[in-house]
Amino acid sequence: MQRVRRTAIGLATALVMSGLVVLGATGRPGNAGTGAAFADRAALLELYAARAAGSIDETGTIPSGGQPPSQPQPVAGPATGRFSYPVLSHPAIPLAPLELDAGKLPSGQAIAGRLDGLLWDPRFGDRVAVAVVDPVTGRPIYVHDAGTGYTPASTTKLLTAAAVLSRMGPAARLRTTVVRTTGTDEIVLVGGGDPTLVSDGDSFAATGYPEPARLSTLAERTAKALVKAGVRKVNLRYDAGLFEGPARAASWAYSYVAGGSAVVTPVSALVVDHGYVGDPLNRIRSMDPARQAAELFARQLSAAGVKVSGPIQPKTAGAKATELAAVESPPLSAVVEHMLVDSDNDIAESLARHVAIASKQPATFDGAAATIRA
Repeated sequence: MQRVRRTAIGLATALVMSGLVVLGATGRPGNAGTGAAFADRAALLELYAARAAGSIDETGTIPSGGQPPSQPQPVAGPATGRFSYPVLSHPAIPLAPLELDAGKLPSGQAIAGRLDGLLWDPRFGDRVAVAVVDPVTGRPIYVHDAGTGYTPASTTKLLTAAAVLSRMGPAARLRTTVVRTTGTDEIVLVGGGDPTLVSDGDSFAATGYPEPARLSTLAERTAKALVKAGVRKVNLRYDAGLFEGPARAASWAYSYVAGGSAVVTPVSALVVDHGYVGDPLNRIRSMDPARQAAELFARQLSAAGVKVSGPIQPKTAGAKATELAAVESPPLSAVVEHMLVDSDNDIAESLARHVAIASKQPATFDGAAATIRA
């Protein structure tokens, strides 16, 4: 219940910050993208941090003569992986009560008075468009440069969050499994599209919230099942076929996936540690995350007492294969919260494809975008 509540607060806070219904988003250079995720953190969270630090007051305006401090002081907040924000413990003052029966909506003048005080922040860049609309009447209540078309920023993750929670439910989990081909010593590591899977307890984010599934745990469970069956040497295959189509969007800039500067990992149903190679602080990502995961799994399996022989190759797990072991992600309520608070692109792309799968559509960029719109 606590995790569901935290997720609800995160969603409500982001929506409140946007007003009633926001048609448009902030756009900054390098913040373009495609599908469900975009390449930068949401600047709105930084504004929350500034508000909690005292550089913006509770009405959303700038105190002390209208001049913001040059560097808002950091405020302690709940740990969220490698980052910390006060958004969950210090939500902004709502523009309107969250209850549906709480009275009439605020006037356009009241909303303008609050939003005007937030748009000064230079971290938004010089490309900001906002339109606040009454969802009942469709009447515009507040507009700022609303006639200009910009590429939306990470506010689009709110749509992905709403779609996956409504389609799959907050309690659903994503399973990574190992199956054994009947009558052989061949096993297949099958990716279940869990974007939070980590390699082991020392991996980045492995000690944060939410608690992720570990590939090392899967290796230990697999080895135990194999040894019990009298098998101590196997051929390893891997299956990332749950997701389809290109792993990179055609509109992604080269810098999004280039060497040490990559901000996204090629989209895959089998990935560990967000596809980071070695120390994640070095920001180097694998160009083939499924193979990287399989090779790491082979080393963990050997350490658990089962030798892997021959080359490691991709293969579709057969329908007659028997499951040996599995690990599960945190509930989707916690995964969605992590995606929103960290503005995590990799999680968003994976969850968007799960929406497509649940809707019986292709798990591709196009399929995900179409089902989220629907």
